[in-house]
Amino acid sequence: MALCLLAFTWVQRRKGKITALIVDHGLRRESFAEAKQVGIWLDKRNIHHKVLKWLGKKPTTGVQAAAREARMGLMANWCVRNNIMHLLTGHNMDDQVGTFLIRMLAGSGSDGLAGMPLVYDLTAPIGGSVRLVRPLLSVQKVRLVETLKHNSQPWIEDPSNRNQIYARSRLESAISNLGPRESLLPRIAKISQRAGSDRIALESVCGESLARCVEPHPAGFFYLDWNCWKSLPNAVALRMLIRVISSISVSKYGPRLSVVERSLKNLINDFPNRAITISGCRIIPNSGKLLICRETRAVQDMVIIDPGVPIMWDGRYRVKLSVNAKFKGKCTVGKLGLGEINYLRKEMGRPNEVFKHIPGPVRPTLPAFRDLDGVLAVPHLMYSKTGEQHKFSSEFRPSFGAGLHMFGPLC
Repeated sequence: MALCLLAFTWVQRRKGKITALIVDHGLRRESFAEAKQVGIWLDKRNIHHKVLKWLGKKPTTGVQAAAREARMGLMANWCVRNNIMHLLTGHNMDDQVGTFLIRMLAGSGSDGLAGMPLVYDLTAPIGGSVRLVRPLLSVQKVRLVETLKHNSQPWIEDPSNRNQIYARSRLESAISNLGPRESLLPRIAKISQRAGSDRIALESVCGESLARCVEPHPAGFFYLDWNCWKSLPNAVALRMLIRVISSISVSKYGPRLSVVERSLKNLINDFPNRAITISGCRIIPNSGKLLICRETRAVQDMVIIDPGVPIMWDGRYRVKLSVNAKFKGKCTVGKLGLGEINYLRKEMGRPNEVFKHIPGPVRPTLPAFRDLDGVLAVPHLMYSKTGEQHKFSSEFRPSFGAGLHMFGPLC
C-alpha cells in the first residue's frame, strides 16, 4: 500500500500512469473481502487497479513458496499481456535481511547472500518478460508504516506472515531479540549489499568468459571449451558452469552450489574419461570440449498444442503450430525419443548432413510434433512429413533459472 502511494505520487509529477495489482491467493476466507477493501481504498485515491485471482487447487506443503511463485507469475503475465515494461514490488529492507539470513543458514554462496537484486528480468509463464524493480529495498518497514500513517491510509496485515511455522516468521522474532531493529537491520543489509557488489563484479567477468568459452546451439545444447574453461579462476569457472546448467536444467532455481562444487572437482580430475549428470543435465567430454545437454528422462511429457497458439514446452522451447498445418486428430509436441530416430534416418533424403551437427545424446530430447500417424515434424532436424517445415516452429529460449542470466551482470 505504501508503494502504491509513493509510486502514484512519482508518476503524477511525470504525467505517467500506474496500475496497482492486487493478488487474491484464495488461501484464507477473508482474502476476497480484503482484496475488495484494498480496491475501495485505491478508488478513493483515483489509483487504477486490477484484482488477479490464484485459481485452482492449492498446495498443502510449501504454501508460501507456491503462493510467491503464483503471485509473481500472475503479475508478470498481466504485464506481458498489457505491454507493461516495469513491475514494482514492495520488498523492503526487512524482507532483504530475512532473505539473507535464510540463505546464510542454508549455506548459500555469495550469490545467495546478495539477496534480492534491485532490478532483474522476470520471465512470465506465458512467455516474454517484464523488468522487476524493487525500489524500497533500502527502506525499513517501519518507515513505510509511518508513511501510511502520515497519509491516513489504513492497510491490511496478512496473519500468515506472523505464523511461526514459517522460517521467515521465526527469523523475524529472532531479529527482534538481537537488538534494536533500526540499527541492526542496516548492518545486516550492508553485508548483503557488499555480496551483491561482489556478485556484479564476478558476473561481468563470467559474461566475458562465457562469450569466449561457450558455444550455444539453437537446438538447445552447449559446448564448453575445456582448455579455455579450466584455465579460469575457480570462482569464475564454477559460476560459468552454473549458468550453463541453469539454462537447460529441470530445476527452476538452478543446481545446488555444493553439488556443482563436487562436480567441478570431478570434471577437472577425471577429464576426459567421465560424464556426469546434474539437475537433469548431462555433461559429457566431447573432442576437447564439454557437451552440456538435457537428460532424456528429464524432458517434459507430451502435451497437446493448438494451431496458432504458441506454448513453452520443456521450459526451454517456444513451439508453435501454424493455423493451416495439416494433421490427423490432435497434434502433440514431445521429445523425439530413441525409437523414432532410425525411422527418420530412413525417411530423410540426406540425414547425415543434418544429424552430424546435433550430437547423439541431444537428438532424443528434441521437440517433435506428432499426430495419429506418428511424427509430423522435428524442426531442429529440418524434417517435416509433409515437406512444410515452416508450419512447425521451435525456438530455444532458456530460462536460466530464477534471476539468472547467461551473459552480463545482475543489477
